[in-house]
Amino acid sequence: MYTQYYAGFLFAAQAAWLGPRVRGAQRRRLAACAGAVLAGFAPWLPGLWRQTHKHVYALLRPADLSEALNTLYHLFGVKVSAATWATYGWRAAAPALLALQLAVWAWALARARGKDAEPPRTLLWLAVFTLAIPFALSLRSPIYMGGRYAIVALPFICLAWGWIVERAPTPAARALLLGTCLACQLPTVLAYFATPRAFDREIGAYLAERAGPGSLLVIHPNFWKTGIAYYYPPAEQAAADVPRQAPEELPATLEVVEMGDELLEPGSRALLRTAYRPAASRQFGNFAFAATFRRREAGARP
Repeated sequence: MYTQYYAGFLFAAQAAWLGPRVRGAQRRRLAACAGAVLAGFAPWLPGLWRQTHKHVYALLRPADLSEALNTLYHLFGVKVSAATWATYGWRAAAPALLALQLAVWAWALARARGKDAEPPRTLLWLAVFTLAIPFALSLRSPIYMGGRYAIVALPFICLAWGWIVERAPTPAARALLLGTCLACQLPTVLAYFATPRAFDREIGAYLAERAGPGSLLVIHPNFWKTGIAYYYPPAEQAAADVPRQAPEELPATLEVVEMGDELLEPGSRALLRTAYRPAASRQFGNFAFAATFRRREAGARP
């Protein structure tokens, strides 16, 4: 769904910007292009309607000021997981790096005059409007996640940075601005590549060691099972959630794998606490968690 979201919101922002600025034949051509694109998105619209009128993913909450700030951190390249920032001692630096970039932008925009100021203002307008659409939808029903939807506006931010660097008065100033931009991204880039993420082999080995007769494998979100199944073929038959069955019908053992921020729904966690007891667990870096749960004996306390 994210591909459609990205393209749809990006197109809507561009159409909203172009609409008042074209006349006559150009406006008719824009309307024809918009109609053709919208026709391609027609099969996706019912899914968007359902998602914005029913909470599909209960762990998401409606967008608020903290989510807007989270998006700003992502846009300017100073947002990774809190655990990663803490690991490398850079967590306190994130606000300073964001403030430095915003100060450079304010300085560059203050120097722009007349037509020279139109490109960055247009780029900023497109960035803000592109994000405003999913953000506004999420005020009613949460579909918005800053770390993902920030990607939609990222090209505009990169182009605006390029405009700032290109308009610097001297080569030395251009080098300084470019260096500032790249230096602000450096902690995030280093943290990203220093954190191992290819856990499929290790998770497969863990499951091969723990799983046995009478066990059920749950991989959440379920689309991760393809990579794990390469090393542990039974993962191809993994369930997407903890089965909601009567206690006597539940499998004797559950092998649960959770990836990244995609956590099991609260109802599934409650079922694990009441019907199962943890038997073993392992954390794979800061990205994946696997655990074995055994069914509680009849009458046993949670």
